Amino acid sequence: MKTLFISGTDTGVGKTLVSGILCRKLLEDGHRVTYYKPVQTGAEERDGKLISVDTEFVKSVCSEKLQVVTPKMFKLPASPHLASQVEDTPVDIEEIIKTAVSVTDTDYLIVEGAGG
Repeated sequence: MKTLFISGTDTGVGKTLVSGILCRKLLEDGHRVTYYKPVQTGAEERDGKLISVDTEFVKSVCSEKLQVVTPKMFKLPASPHLASQVEDTPVDIEEIIKTAVSVTDTDYLIVEGAGG
């Protein structure tokens, strides 16, 4: 498995767009792809459940073959450490690493970092 990390210095600089384009191209080339957004802030609540807006976008530009993993979500659209404090839910780095390592049935793991 190859891992690519998409990073940027702020919210809205294009990390999710680049992740989506990259995932789509790799899928079109016949690869098994997993999109991993370890921490999503600014998640939307729908029917009592938090939804990752970044994940929804990436899924929308890719096929149903895309695997998606988003273990930690916060409603507050802020940096992960601030959202974690405000929502009183710690971000466990060991959990994030364990989740990433558990992804095995893929050729590419596309990891999108948090901005802001």
